[in-house]
Amino acid sequence: MDPTDPTIHQSFVRFIGNNHCLLVVRDPQGVQDPQGVWNVYLDTISGLGNAVKLEAKKIFHSEKLGSNPLFALDEAKRILVIYASDEVRIRNCG
Repeated sequence: MDPTDPTIHQSFVRFIGNNHCLLVVRDPQGVQDPQGVWNVYLDTISGLGNAVKLEAKKIFHSEKLGSNPLFALDEAKRILVIYASDEVRIRNCG
């Protein structure tokens, strides 16, 4: 992912203790999913630029989250919450 690409828009940013930042970015040109992917990065504020150039900590597919998910962070429990407001298709794994 190229962080200077103007088609990428920032979705969620949260500054957390110890000079760290959580960043969730939608990459509409994601190679793993033709509908795009949501990349999650966690690093120090000064190291975030390099982290975005490397592999994301976690990847969520737009096909599973819908087009406009909402993100929230519970810092006390260290949980990232994702709410998918669109009706999405879920494959049966069983």
